[in-house]
Amino acid sequence: MIIPRKHLLVFIVLAIIFTIIILLISINKPVKKLLLTKMTEPTLKESDIKFDEYVYDFGLAKVGEKVDHTFKFRNDGNEEFIIDKASGSCGCTAIAKLTEKHIPPNGEGEIKVSFNTAGYAGFVSQKIYVHSNVPAIQLKIQGIVKTGLSVYPENINFGSIGQENQESRRINIAKIGDENLEITEVTSSSDYISTQITEIPQYTPEKTLDEYNKRFEVQVVIAPDIPIERFNETITIYTNDETLSEIKVPVVGKVINSTEIGVSEFNMPILVFPPLFLFDSLKQGEIASRQISIKTTSDNPWKIEKIENPLEEFLSIAITTKVEGKEYEIIASLKENAPAGNIKDSIVIHTNSLDQPYIEIPINVSIKE
Repeated sequence: MIIPRKHLLVFIVLAIIFTIIILLISINKPVKKLLLTKMTEPTLKESDIKFDEYVYDFGLAKVGEKVDHTFKFRNDGNEEFIIDKASGSCGCTAIAKLTEKHIPPNGEGEIKVSFNTAGYAGFVSQKIYVHSNVPAIQLKIQGIVKTGLSVYPENINFGSIGQENQESRRINIAKIGDENLEITEVTSSSDYISTQITEIPQYTPEKTLDEYNKRFEVQVVIAPDIPIERFNETITIYTNDETLSEIKVPVVGKVINSTEIGVSEFNMPILVFPPLFLFDSLKQGEIASRQISIKTTSDNPWKIEKIENPLEEFLSIAITTKVEGKEYEIIASLKENAPAGNIKDSIVIHTNSLDQPYIEIPINVSIKE
């Protein structure tokens, strides 16, 4: 039987098309399988990384003592755990060593941290952020740094005060141990802020309250003729204590016309704690970070729209959302190019809140060469 040339050409074309279809299907099978595998394969989650502990409490440590600790963890996921870096919330918390940056499934690793207690007193809590291929993991090292002195409060925020009103606050200073405390001098960085010192007798002959020998009360007084503006000053208290011979207490606030004082001035819906960023007694070239918490007391959600940072050349600002619309953490990080000397300025946080469209936070920096 002879097939006509016309029909033969049609048959050849159909055969070629059929062959191409078969080849495409065979090629796409592994691609589809790979895509399906990638789509169905679970990704590494924060819950897959199990730390033996997330908070280490070192108990009591003396000022200047170095506290070391190792956080151990295990990768229970089915993907490799890749650590980019681990960083502390301030320069005093340093990551000493990462045993491995790439931890395979079922593998174990360690993060060693070192905390320098120099310049700290009382309860201290520092965070360590682990940056990796899972959402940021947060660790914490905390405890009490014991000194010969107890100072409370460590900073004073007058809030909004009316001009012509003589406002005052108190600083309590006590010494623990057998040696008596002496205050040799108290200075103020402002002519409008004065101080008065009162010596308080020891509690009991038995020294029952942690052997307090002597304590002082330093009254900080705002002059009635202080200018109408924000103020950011420092009270410096000099003592005979070898571990803490110089105590710097930041004093901040806002002076307004007495006739303008209203309910909104004293019931601000957005609260800031602590009231300022304090970088004290740092060495030039030292990297350090400080954080503050900003949260609302009202039911109305709010958000941060932008931050004005006049010190951006050597100070960076980062925002972390703690509770959406309710609470945020602001982290200020001092870079190693920060100049020596005393620097006082403020960052301004712009919000969408009608009650507080902006929040001004003082920054105090003291760097020694």
